[in-house]
Amino acid sequence: MIELFASDSAAGARRQGLVMADEKYGEVEGILSLTLDLDVGDLTTAGRDTDGRLPDLANLYSHFPGVPEIIARLNRHAMDKLLQAAEAGKTIRFWACETDPSEMCTLYFLCHLLEETKAELRVVRVVKEILKGQKVVRYRSTGEIAPEDFHLFLREEETLPPLKRALYAAMWEEQVNMNAPLRACINGRVVGVPADFYDFAIRTCLPEGEFKAAVLIGMVLKQISGVSDAWIYRRILHLTEAGELERVSGPQNGVPYSDVYTVVK
Repeated sequence: MIELFASDSAAGARRQGLVMADEKYGEVEGILSLTLDLDVGDLTTAGRDTDGRLPDLANLYSHFPGVPEIIARLNRHAMDKLLQAAEAGKTIRFWACETDPSEMCTLYFLCHLLEETKAELRVVRVVKEILKGQKVVRYRSTGEIAPEDFHLFLREEETLPPLKRALYAAMWEEQVNMNAPLRACINGRVVGVPADFYDFAIRTCLPEGEFKAAVLIGMVLKQISGVSDAWIYRRILHLTEAGELERVSGPQNGVPYSDVYTVVK
């Protein structure tokens, strides 16, 4: 079995959790990340050649020098391993949260990608709320799961039947045909939306006086889910170009999101 995540951070946390529990991988042959960020940008370039997504990744992570190239290298490795496992008819377990459009789009993409293979596809659905001891913990993506908590979600695992796989593959084709600049989860569905869809949240959270981009991004992400810090930062740059914000100073010592802004009045 191959375990697959839509982000390297979630895959790393899963590996760490197994080490912390002193567990062997058992039936899991490997834990891979396929970081395609399919909630953003041109979907027509997504396929077996993961480098097709590199322009969108480069645009999204331009403020992290070298990161797009690292992601691209990891994606090539993950796709090779994934296709080898699929051709061998092995089981692939994918982790997805239904409030995260990137993870759901990756699930739809997988169903499309693996249509002609004999691979069994399982999905671990990361529910919004889960009981942990005497408290309720809320999650908005697999990236929020603590390393020691992944096993709590295995009860939510589902083997996708052929009809559901075909449905998800069709939903992928629907998103490709729409090819919106951005995708969001609305009322339980992945929907194409305009690039400025989250700008209202940025404007609502604007602090008084001067503020660092990191502060504003943190405030926005507390209010909404299903969007990355990298996308919010891109929109901050757009609002600056549009004259709504003014950059007071650039990133300090190259630290991302440390640039300072103020509202133009």
